[in-house]
Amino acid sequence: MNSIEELRHNARLVVRELGLLADAYQNIGVTLAERHLLIELKAQDNHTVKSIAALLLLEKSSASRLIARAVKKGFVTYKDDSADKRRRPLEITAKGLETLKAFETVAQKQVVDALSFLSTDEADKVFQGMALFAKALKKARE
Repeated sequence: MNSIEELRHNARLVVRELGLLADAYQNIGVTLAERHLLIELKAQDNHTVKSIAALLLLEKSSASRLIARAVKKGFVTYKDDSADKRRRPLEITAKGLETLKAFETVAQKQVVDALSFLSTDEADKVFQGMALFAKALKKARE
């Protein structure tokens, strides 16, 4: 197996181990895309459909559908912008925050447990490697 095949193989294994194929968070009632939406809404206020689409690397129509499902589930709401009636900023709801906390707890434990099997140096390599690979993927997309 060459290096590229090995990297892709290991990326698939990470996806599987994180339970993303089996949707490990299904019992919480939130999809992978909804999880990313809630994380971004919690991190910063005043996101719009357009800004969420850009952050999640989605077409605006896909982001609109994602947000519509999240609104229907009660995770997200639109708030009024008195300065610009056309602008519809998004806001995470109490239910969205509760859901975020539920899956973040699971995800945090999963990562901490996995890293506990590595030395400090190995864990540092994981942190650096993930950051470098994410940076390279972004550059390749631009």
